[in-house]
Amino acid sequence: MGKKTTSNPKVKKARADWDINPTWTTTFCNLCVEQIQARNRTKGAGFSTKGWFNLVTKFCDETGQNYDKDQLKSR
Repeated sequence: MGKKTTSNPKVKKARADWDINPTWTTTFCNLCVEQIQARNRTKGAGFSTKGWFNLVTKFCDETGQNYDKDQLKSR
């Protein structure tokens, strides 16, 4: 079967604009370190599903930006 997603592929998401607030990159990096220390990683170099969920949720809580996993991952 296909990948389960909650997003509608026909709806364009807004482009992530990291230049609005330069502290967002620092926030993102700090949250990544937090997830690494919590051992929310896969055997490779990526984050586990739980790690990404925590990253997306905490980033949204701290910045008010509703960026999804793909937008954060491309940063």
